[in-house]
Amino acid sequence: MQSAAQTRSSHPASGLTGLRERQLESDAGTSSINATSDSKDTGIFSSRRGNDIVNASSHHSGLLPLCKRAQPPRGYKSLIWAGDKYLTAIEAAFEGRIPGKKFALEELRNGWTRTTTAEASTHAGVETRWKAAFEGLFGQSMGYPPRSEIKSVSLNQDKAYTTIIGKDVTEPTQAYSVGLYYPTRSMMLSTSSYGVPTRIQEMHQGITKEERNKLLPTISTLSDLMWLAWNTVSTSPGELRYIGRDKVYNEETMAVMDYLFVRDNEGETRNVPWPGLEYRGNSDEGKALLATPNGRATAWLLIDFAQEMKRKSEISRREVKVHIFSFVGDYCMLWDMEPQSRRGRAG
Repeated sequence: MQSAAQTRSSHPASGLTGLRERQLESDAGTSSINATSDSKDTGIFSSRRGNDIVNASSHHSGLLPLCKRAQPPRGYKSLIWAGDKYLTAIEAAFEGRIPGKKFALEELRNGWTRTTTAEASTHAGVETRWKAAFEGLFGQSMGYPPRSEIKSVSLNQDKAYTTIIGKDVTEPTQAYSVGLYYPTRSMMLSTSSYGVPTRIQEMHQGITKEERNKLLPTISTLSDLMWLAWNTVSTSPGELRYIGRDKVYNEETMAVMDYLFVRDNEGETRNVPWPGLEYRGNSDEGKALLATPNGRATAWLLIDFAQEMKRKSEISRREVKVHIFSFVGDYCMLWDMEPQSRRGRAG
């Protein structure tokens, strides 16, 4: 008979503690050019010295590629290891071996404001970058959907709130999550975000992780916000299949994408049109991308809400794969959670 300690260590959720903390650390400004939120704790991408790396703002202005040679960025093997853990947890979550989360939409009232409008320029820019992807996925006849079918949701933590331990906080964090949602295509695109944990640490310099965590509102991670936003616009939330990130700015994610573009696309990074590069989730490349700050939100959405997705649809399993592409220097990422039959094997 196994001891309690052995039972805990063999449970699929037992290896998620460190990854859960990394989720909080990496929920920083994934739209921020200077976001390198994991570097302090993991040593990943903490240094950007030498001739092979240049400033990310120059990269996105089209002046220079971020990586000049097809060498794995620092910490790449660690990302593959973490991505493998995420995939294992995703499969376990869909099989019901990891307890998930369940939120009521009313919980957004705890400090969050929801708006449902977006600037015309936002719609135009996203359509320009993603039109080919929509045509490739759904056919040219369907193409990019009309604005009437697109739902914009912005969630802003701009009001007083009650923390997870019941403490009332009067100063909001001003964290946010903004996205475009396509219910008729089972797709969501995150366009910009800035995480609650990072905002709390910026507001309270020198605060410890334990002190920070006590100041978190009941809803505080990007994956929670994305799932709740999706539930406000979709009548069939369990049918969600595609999760995209428009205009990746996070340096850690960009470094991995640059490496793959240089290695697998003959050095071209600025224009890698759809379908770009496609990797199965269980490949080393897919695992590394899943473990980046821009990939983790997808991983946690699947881990935490797998049972909700199953309850609201007939889908029993998902096979994960990812596309990365670039449009005039703007990097984009799309995760495809292809439905599988009950006998299917998740990727």
